[in-house]
Amino acid sequence: MRLCSPYSIFGLALFSPIYTPTYNGAVEADQGSLKSRAGQLAARDGSPDDWTSSHLEGALLWRNRTVPRGRDHDLPTPEHRFENRRPITKQERVHFKFLVECELKSIATTAQQALRERQQHAATQAQQPELAAPAGANSLPSDALHRRAAAAAMKTVGLFTTRRRLVRLPDPRKN
Repeated sequence: MRLCSPYSIFGLALFSPIYTPTYNGAVEADQGSLKSRAGQLAARDGSPDDWTSSHLEGALLWRNRTVPRGRDHDLPTPEHRFENRRPITKQERVHFKFLVECELKSIATTAQQALRERQQHAATQAQQPELAAPAGANSLPSDALHRRAAAAAMKTVGLFTTRRRLVRLPDPRKN
């Protein structure tokens, strides 16, 4: 956390939602790749069950100097992309933080409005307004709001793109 604090956007870490390994599938796949490569290097040295830090470092270098499978071979390696990246300026960082704060306000307002509408609907359905949930109940946790806001801000400035289209499930009411 101390390493990241100078670059903090919100002053908090954005952890993946619990029990959702699919949320960070790319990270999980990357870790699997590193473990596989470290195991291969350790086996090459005659100790497949006894990894050393040298095996882990070798796996990391091997992965970073290799074009990912299934990709065109004219694409740069991860190492090349990292070495040639353009650092984010202080002005860009301030602008991004501003965008995240705007998105947070927008998301929170929308979520609160939807919650109020659900509560009003439930109260009128039951004809018992005293059973309505108190204001703020069932609202999104802070980390979920921050994840949504950061993703929206990254899309706005072009740091985040969606590589696949959204899949809409069929509406069962239309059949």
